[in-house]
Amino acid sequence: MRRSSAYIGSNGCRLVLVRRLGATILCASAAPTAGLAQTELNLLYGKQSNPFAETSSWTTVLTVQHYEQWSHGDLFLFIDLADDADLDGHNDDDAYGEFFANFSLGKVLGTDLGFGPILDFGVVAGASFGADSDLRQWLPSLRAAWRLPGFAFLTTDVALAIDGGGGLAGGGLPERDDHLITSVVWLLPFAVAGQSFSFAGFAEHQSATTDENGKEIPFALFSQPQLRWDIGGESGLMLGVEGLLWFNKLGTEKHEANPQLMLVWEM
Repeated sequence: MRRSSAYIGSNGCRLVLVRRLGATILCASAAPTAGLAQTELNLLYGKQSNPFAETSSWTTVLTVQHYEQWSHGDLFLFIDLADDADLDGHNDDDAYGEFFANFSLGKVLGTDLGFGPILDFGVVAGASFGADSDLRQWLPSLRAAWRLPGFAFLTTDVALAIDGGGGLAGGGLPERDDHLITSVVWLLPFAVAGQSFSFAGFAEHQSATTDENGKEIPFALFSQPQLRWDIGGESGLMLGVEGLLWFNKLGTEKHEANPQLMLVWEM
């Protein structure tokens, strides 16, 4: 759940793509131009909890993600492949993915909508899919892109999560009622002793809801902040650490806070 990648734009800005709800990549001085594209492989290793069994296991996650810009906005997608050390029905050769198409209102209308700290607004068509859970979720969203000192980008989204799976009748998880997801995605690049680093990530709030059995699903807070060190230069290699922070994980009242090691290859 998550991911990020980097790109050196034609104006010299280092751009990083961070997953959740498909971040629009922005430099402080200019909006992105059509044609920019980036694909990335991420490898994560660390402990992740199974909130249903109340255990934790060493888990490997391989992520493929892609970002590109087009004439009316940008596209972002990723696929997570996760496997842990326990055969417990959780993260056992599981796959999870998301896709987002952002329509920049500034580009669609052909006008600059920026004012003050606001850079642009967007309308997002999104979806998420899970293999083991038979998850299918539609995520129409509204976005605000911000122009803040020091940040390469910062966006906020409000999405309506609509369950599109078959629920229990389809062999999946109980179908949930519609609920809101509010998220923020950011990138803050910086340098120390001539070395390039970045602090990036996302945080989201999922509102409480109920499922088809009438069970109350508590609200959830979920964040995956990253600290990255650019060690590869032109080779595109980065080392880093990512925090996995989850309050009321996966509809339970269990919480998680674990670090994970990260290796990134920008292709």
